[in-house]
Amino acid sequence: MNRIRIEQLPKAGYVILQLKSSFLFEPYTVKDGKLLFRGSEYLEKEPMTECHFFSRDREYRLIARKSRGDVIERVLTAEEEQAMDPDLIYEQEMLVKKEFISRDDLPEKLLVINRYVFTENDTLALQDYRISCP
Repeated sequence: MNRIRIEQLPKAGYVILQLKSSFLFEPYTVKDGKLLFRGSEYLEKEPMTECHFFSRDREYRLIARKSRGDVIERVLTAEEEQAMDPDLIYEQEMLVKKEFISRDDLPEKLLVINRYVFTENDTLALQDYRISCP
């Protein structure tokens, strides 16, 4: 997973990392151009399926597409949502599993900001979403 572009990450936040055989949810920081979090060694050992680095206002996302052999890379920001029609944004608070919230360094809830659009047929469709900390 050498594709992570450190300069795109929020300076500190949380990472949700789905690997082929495991799942990590950890706080992270970027210090002196290096990504630091417990379990970071798994990035080199196991194929990554999905990866979200996020803070309150920014998310850096990588999703591996096995069928095409490539990786989708996205940066999503709260600033983009400010320019959107507020009626097309829906926020959901998601509870974090007990196994994670028992740790003091992880939040009890996450905020998912859903971004909708109207299609050319005037139906409402989910365009994208961003994970955030409430």
